[in-house]
Amino acid sequence: MRGVVLQRPGNAFQRANFSSAELDQSTLEAGAGSFQLACFDNSSIKNAQLIGGGASFQVASFDSADLSGTSLEGNFQLASFQNAVLRDSTLHGSFQGCDISGADFSGADLTGINRNSLESCYFSVPPAFSSETIFPPGFSPGIQGWQRSPPPQ
Repeated sequence: MRGVVLQRPGNAFQRANFSSAELDQSTLEAGAGSFQLACFDNSSIKNAQLIGGGASFQVASFDSADLSGTSLEGNFQLASFQNAVLRDSTLHGSFQGCDISGADFSGADLTGINRNSLESCYFSVPPAFSSETIFPPGFSPGIQGWQRSPPPQ
């Protein structure tokens, strides 16, 4: 499904299973309650756009997905990003109570996430960030227990 454009109004793609899908350079866009409980585990979603409305992506799973260079916009409340790769991605919306264990945010732009929302995320393995990662004002990754990744060799 590389390069596909899926646009639906309303509450589309709830409980959809996109696990192990190749969605590189795709656009997935839907309305208010879209993508709730959707599964994107082990998917390749590089340089794509995932766009949802106010209650979108709640309890969605992106475990071990590669979201490098992707733009994510929506309400990712209670979503799981365990071991996800979000290098050079851009995130907008809410990340309240997300599991970000082992996620890689190197070079990501996180300024579109409210600091308090990002502080509510939890992890068992610290998420990684780089000197190029951009955080919301007032967010201190070191204080929150994030791990700085070594510079590329």
